[in-house]
Amino acid sequence: MNTDLQLAGRYAVLRLSGDFETYAVGDFLAAVAEAREQGVNLLVLSLRKVKFINSTAIGAVLRARKELKAAGGGLAAARSSAFVREVFTKLGLEPVVPFYEEEEDAVEALLELVPAEQAEAVEAEDDSALLFRFYAQEQADLFGR
Repeated sequence: MNTDLQLAGRYAVLRLSGDFETYAVGDFLAAVAEAREQGVNLLVLSLRKVKFINSTAIGAVLRARKELKAAGGGLAAARSSAFVREVFTKLGLEPVVPFYEEEEDAVEALLELVPAEQAEAVEAEDDSALLFRFYAQEQADLFGR
């Protein structure tokens, strides 16, 4: 998988391409860490060129979201491939990681969600466990209870 991080003031856009699998998680998390080191806590994931995503990669996206939110920011996805969007939908994760048609729409939503004067870091919770909760019964039924 290839990563392309573009910093733009208060936010960054991370464009991913290829298969987002276990071996690519390290590169993804490194790009997120680079953005955070630059003081950016609002991140848009451009997933248009991601044709496959596995559970480890989904866990990494959720971990990044949690870290960004704890730092006073947020994460949104944009321009997703059909496969990735379907996976997130079936898992019931769209309320957690919102999807937008265009990168600009995701940026606007993040900037509205976290105005500049409210972007304060809060203490992160223990990230030793990650639990999934289905928000709709039909998603739970797709994967078994």
